[in-house]
Formats: sequence, C-alpha cells, structure tokens
Amino acid sequence: MGGIVAYSLNQNGYIKFGCGLILQWGINNAGNNGNEGESGWYAFPINFNSACFALFCGLRNTDTNNPTKYDSEVQPRNWTTSKFNVYKQDYGGDPWFGSFIWFAIGR
Repeated sequence: MGGIVAYSLNQNGYIKFGCGLILQWGINNAGNNGNEGESGWYAFPINFNSACFALFCGLRNTDTNNPTKYDSEVQPRNWTTSKFNVYKQDYGGDPWFGSFIWFAIGR
C-alpha cells in the first residue's frame, strides 16, 4: 500500500509512494546578483496531486575557496501543486551566489 510506485533519482527528482505521499528535490539557479526580489517561478519535476504541504530552500554555495563568504538567504514563496517561487535577500556582503537547493513534500 505505501511502497514506491514511481521515482526519478535525478538532480531534480521525486519519489511517489502508494499511499499518495510525494517527495521532490532539486537544485536551481536563481540569478547571480545582489538585487533583492522575486527570482522567478520554478517547476516541480512532477505535479503534486492535491497539495504541496511544505517547501524548504537553502543557498548552495559552490565557492570552495570562500565557504562562508556570501551573507544572503533564499526563502520559498507562493507555491502551488506545480511550481514555486523564491525571494532572495542580500545582507550587504558580496552578491548573492545564485544557486539554491530545495525540498518539497506533499501528495
């Protein structure tokens, strides 16, 4: 009843369970500047059937020479069953690095 019924284990992927639970994840590029504001809509790999319960986002700093250099954050906003957008905030350090990771759960 709750076993895996479909999946894609790609960088932007998902797992669907027989009970209806869907987990999705990915990496997206939201621009590479320090300007604050909406950074566009991003599609989930698959649509949720009825609801996305929670969406988590975080910065993905790939600058291994300066792992703590970027003083910024990314916040999920306005998600639906098929897409979401994020708000980026720069705190006055170097420009926001651009890439972010995300994880969503729903059914």
